Amino acid sequence: MSTELSAEPAERGTDGVAGPATPPGADQLVPTSNGQVTTGQTSKVGNEYHFVTEWWVEGTVEEVADIIGDPVGLPRWWPSVYLDVQEFKPGDAHNVGREIALYTKGWLPYTLRWCFRVVENRHPYGFTIEAWGDFVGRGIWTFEQAGPLVHVTYDWQIRADKPLLRRLSFLLKPVFEANHRWAMAKGEESLRLELARRRAATPEARAAIPAPPGPTTTSPLPLAFATLAALALAAGAGYAVLYLIRRRLRRGRPRQYQQEHQEQQPARQTRQTRRFTFDPDRIAHFEAAGWRAYYDRNWPKLFGLIARLSREQFHMPFPESLLGAYYIARAAAAWAPQRHDAQRGQRYYEQFYRLARRYSGLTFDPVRVAELELRYNDVHRRLVGQPDKREFVQTMTDLHSATFGIPARLARRSAELRVRAANVVDQITSRQSRDVEADWRRLEDYLRACYRSIRQARRAALPAT
Repeated sequence: MSTELSAEPAERGTDGVAGPATPPGADQLVPTSNGQVTTGQTSKVGNEYHFVTEWWVEGTVEEVADIIGDPVGLPRWWPSVYLDVQEFKPGDAHNVGREIALYTKGWLPYTLRWCFRVVENRHPYGFTIEAWGDFVGRGIWTFEQAGPLVHVTYDWQIRADKPLLRRLSFLLKPVFEANHRWAMAKGEESLRLELARRRAATPEARAAIPAPPGPTTTSPLPLAFATLAALALAAGAGYAVLYLIRRRLRRGRPRQYQQEHQEQQPARQTRQTRRFTFDPDRIAHFEAAGWRAYYDRNWPKLFGLIARLSREQFHMPFPESLLGAYYIARAAAAWAPQRHDAQRGQRYYEQFYRLARRYSGLTFDPVRVAELELRYNDVHRRLVGQPDKREFVQTMTDLHSATFGIPARLARRSAELRVRAANVVDQITSRQSRDVEADWRRLEDYLRACYRSIRQARRAALPAT
């Protein structure tokens, strides 16, 4: 239920349960380690990072390759990040061996000096670079034509060697990651503007196109003070939250142990006496808002929605709802990359569902439901762009049946509606929607019908609950 807020929406679709594809847009990030992802697993080495960013822009691969493949032009069309770029060694006829020196920044009050060498050119389908200096690592640009759109992927796996980053990554890694996401979001915006400028038919049309976003304040002091203040507030809030969660969990363990072992009665019997209630319309609202926050890259809002959903619908106390939202976020991060860590993702899903079972009154098996969540993620990703969504529907049927304790035959309708909702959101994010606001409303309508169907199925199968 709540976990689907952070799941990767599906295919680029049409009508019925067949549908939309590859979710455009989001910057998927992950501190590196043993494979990881746009999905993210924190590296054991504090200053190593792995980011996978995806953009969808209107144009051709040739246009995109000409723009991104010309590093000297970066300060002109991506000035928010690239302050100065100089070529200090030309490459061969295919630009392989070309070496570039760069002076860059993000929204944080520091700059970076680094270089890269083009080690592979697959024009117009991408190229690969090796970096050294304040960054050491490898970046892979990939361009794929998808109808009128170009799917741009940047796989950036690096070690941060700038002393500031190297020494503070163990503490400020989330802030540095946010800095990267900001830079890539500005890049996508700037690329769209550059493509529009190149297509402008007249000087007047070209002049009407806005300038690309510029760099943040050149003076580091205001930004430094703001950053330090934000970090102090975040650290204080984080400490308070962890204290409350630990206090709550310490208090809960003796009571839980007593409930589970007193008179040899399993905890499941205690849960069965608690009635599980939920509001289908509220779940639909949270899930639709969560999808929107995900594609708007509004991560604080998304986290807050998952926490509120956990409190309202799984009936978790406040501290545990924050912990549950954290588990879901980590599970999504572990799954996101192509080289994802499925075992880590399943562990976080299991932890979330153990909390949900403890407070909701549901009697599902957390291990089984966590396995189905991973299967859902896998099927959703594999069937991107495929017209036949029967496997997707079957997976959602199994997930709803296992989670809500209803027979598969009664869960089928909610599964079909849930897949239709995924199709709508993918039409929006792939920019195939003719009326985005109307489609967001239609998405919520499908979700509302989905969860009403689950409530009706529970009443039919379990009249006592």
